[in-house]
Amino acid sequence: YAKSGILINVKEDVELPIEFKYITRGSEPKCLVRNFLKLSPGKKITVIEHFEGNGWSNILTEMYLQEESTLNHFRFKNLQKDGTSNTFVIAKLQKKSSFQSNSLSVGLGNNRNECHVMLNGEFSSAAISGASFLGNGETLDDDVTSIHHVKPDCTSRQIFKKVQGAGSIGVFQGKIRVEKEAQKTDGYQTSRAILLEESSKFLAKPELEIFADDVSCSHGSVSGS
Repeated sequence: YAKSGILINVKEDVELPIEFKYITRGSEPKCLVRNFLKLSPGKKITVIEHFEGNGWSNILTEMYLQEESTLNHFRFKNLQKDGTSNTFVIAKLQKKSSFQSNSLSVGLGNNRNECHVMLNGEFSSAAISGASFLGNGETLDDDVTSIHHVKPDCTSRQIFKKVQGAGSIGVFQGKIRVEKEAQKTDGYQTSRAILLEESSKFLAKPELEIFADDVSCSHGSVSGS
């Protein structure tokens, strides 16, 4: 059902950031986009996704990192009251590659971010983080993440923090999965929320699935006024 999308095949280092900008309005048709990024071995790129408006959008971005490549991803959302933004990132990493994704969400509306990473090569690393400030009213900020450790000697980090106004709902569901072969895994995950009013809610579901016996993995979640 995708209406459009962009294919980028990175064969040389890209020095300047590449920005995808999505501006949606209530009167426009629903926006369905699928993007595809592929990095050649040893190459580097920075990608920025910028969302604003009061319309509805559903964006999928697939990222494939070959050996020793680096991808820095930043996502910024500033939605209006009636805006809805669903974004999905799928990243697959080969040996000694590095992926970093940071998100910042402010304003109102309904926001959902999903990020799923597969560490398919030794000594690869992934770091996912998100910060949000939710305004008063029926505002939703939902983060869903998973990092799948398939090969040994890989590192992952997940850090999410939210500040929530009256009536807002913040959600974090994050998973670290470590396969039997993925020995020497180093995985960490945390989520924190500040609730500015009694009517705001924070729902957290941290998960660990560990099938290896030589790993260092931890998770935690805390919320309060």
